[in-house]
Amino acid sequence: EVMLPVRTVQGYYQILEDTLVAIRLDAWHKSVRKRLVRHPKYYFFDTGVTNAICRRLDVEPDRVLHGRLFEQWVVLETYRLLIYLQSGIRIFYWRTSAGAEVDIVFEKSGEIIAGCEIKSGRIITSAHTSGLRALADDYPDIPKFIVCEADEPYHIGKTEVVPWKIFFERLVSGKLL
Repeated sequence: EVMLPVRTVQGYYQILEDTLVAIRLDAWHKSVRKRLVRHPKYYFFDTGVTNAICRRLDVEPDRVLHGRLFEQWVVLETYRLLIYLQSGIRIFYWRTSAGAEVDIVFEKSGEIIAGCEIKSGRIITSAHTSGLRALADDYPDIPKFIVCEADEPYHIGKTEVVPWKIFFERLVSGKLL
């Protein structure tokens, strides 16, 4: 679309990563080779930068925009905490060919150890667990979470709904994974 060679665009994205302006979240696949050909997601290092680039500094976020910014913030903070804690855990996103998606999968030593969806609402229903249910088909024994703005944790089936503050507290204390 931009009429540039693919290598040039990849180089620009690499500059964003190298200068810590953005982080790259690769798509999970057991095969490292297949991971390389799937499209990564990029998150700017700060939600304010995202809003500035999109010229939304004076705009009150609607529900959809709030959800995107909340997801970006949770991904960024999770990424930073895992690096700070030197946990050896890496994060990816997960998507099936049918379109089911999970916002974060946690990987250690080449194995998925947990799945996490991010929802900006306070009330989470079983409809919000569809991506995690698809993940459970391939990885039935891993913990599954939905990080949200609820006041208290609770369960929907085998999925734990966790307020963001508690999620980060557990991540730091080592009680989450």
